[in-house]
Amino acid sequence: MEQGARTDRGIPHPLTPVARIRRLEDRLVTGMAYFCGALFLLLAFYTTYDVIARRYGGWYSGVTDEMSEYALALGASWALAYTLKAGGHVRVDILLPYLPGTVRRLLDAFAMAVMAVFAATVSVFLWKLVGSSYAIGATGHSIIQTPQWLPQAMMASGYSFLALVAFTGFLGHLLGEGETSSDQPGA
Repeated sequence: MEQGARTDRGIPHPLTPVARIRRLEDRLVTGMAYFCGALFLLLAFYTTYDVIARRYGGWYSGVTDEMSEYALALGASWALAYTLKAGGHVRVDILLPYLPGTVRRLLDAFAMAVMAVFAATVSVFLWKLVGSSYAIGATGHSIIQTPQWLPQAMMASGYSFLALVAFTGFLGHLLGEGETSSDQPGA
């Protein structure tokens, strides 16, 4: 049985189902963030090579702009969940630090609920776009003719994961298992 934090007497207590899901999410979003960082680094090398090769007459791909668009869309959408877990999204806490802990926790839960609804709405419409692009056989306008449902599905999966992370964050705050805004650095 997976153990959580220790009580005052040093006896470990089991994790709740929400805490287990959030631990798994932590691992997944960290992996996604590392993947996005590596993707951006690879994109920087690829773009640098392509520009230099084009300038000095070497072999170049000619699709740097399209590959950059796909990498940036994937990286940005997949990194959103990590940024939410890390508390990196911009928020303005003017009155929150002066409110009682229960009110802060409920307001944090409300903020997570709003984020979950927003991300789920974007996700639903992105998945509809994926379906329609697949149905009509939409491809990119470059020489590689990338099926558009592929990058769209990657972006939709990022927003879907953001919705899941926000929803479990909502549950965690509601059940008192999440950090309050005053517990986060910089708040």
